[in-house]
Amino acid sequence: MAIIRDIPGVKVSIESKGGPLKEYDDDDESDSNWKLKDVTSSKRRRISKYIECESDAEFNIKLEITRAFDLAEKTGQYDSITFLALVDGNPVARNTPLYEDFQPRDWSGSIDGSYMRVSPTEVSYRPLKFCSITRVESTDTARVKLDMERIAGLGEIVVLLHRTCHYSLPRHPAFVNNKLPKTITEVAEKALKGQALSHGIAFGPERRMYSKPTYVKFPDGKENPLGVFRFKYRSHEALQAECIIPRSPSPGEDSTAKRIANLKREIASIKEEEEVTLVGARRRPADDDGSQIPRSGKRYKTTRGEDGQTVVDLTDD
Repeated sequence: MAIIRDIPGVKVSIESKGGPLKEYDDDDESDSNWKLKDVTSSKRRRISKYIECESDAEFNIKLEITRAFDLAEKTGQYDSITFLALVDGNPVARNTPLYEDFQPRDWSGSIDGSYMRVSPTEVSYRPLKFCSITRVESTDTARVKLDMERIAGLGEIVVLLHRTCHYSLPRHPAFVNNKLPKTITEVAEKALKGQALSHGIAFGPERRMYSKPTYVKFPDGKENPLGVFRFKYRSHEALQAECIIPRSPSPGEDSTAKRIANLKREIASIKEEEEVTLVGARRRPADDDGSQIPRSGKRYKTTRGEDGQTVVDLTDD
């Protein structure tokens, strides 16, 4: 669950298959790592995480506000909070709880799909899901250039947090038919420039829903969100390639490691046997013919002869 320290009480996470996806820290805090079009953000008001995704798995964006959050409400300026979701650089939906929805109690909601208005009273809903991309070899300069433009923002789920204010219109404005973002399934290898991108976002079957339009203003400006939550989604292998999670040993590496471990155990066993043999030899000296000479444990008397040599008395007296 992503939490911005300077915005306590607001939590965002990505859920799939009934639970939150595990998050990994994105340690690159440089401004060059934050290339959000038409959006400014300070380091203290943004957070970035990596998550592991699976092909064709649907997901939703979980949103939470607790009583610890302070809207810093000004008379008539703010009456709500808007979560604006972008996938692969394209806006897909927003969720706007009113101030009374989360004060003085906790609030939770979600963004689970793309919502595109098709009439003043109807929207087109499509669930969000992860889609694997295929890398292709291409020397076509025009194709590579086009793909470089298309993949800007690919592999990212971004949630912009805004303080907003509702307003009404005497009549609905001229209807604009929003277009569903195109799903990217194939990219020229040269366009990736070594990036470990593995997936894009696809959309499930369409369902029409009745929905009256609501309108919000952004007193701080759309380009100045209160906070930015970003999730870089990757496959397990891509996370390993970017050193976000440790690599699994290959079958060859695993068998080599096992052989080395077995050899170490055999060497240790041989050394133990040698030590036992040496200790036994020290305790039982051998005769010239190799037979063992038992020791009686008796001490013999020794004297030094006239020539200086030591003489051992082997008599019993």
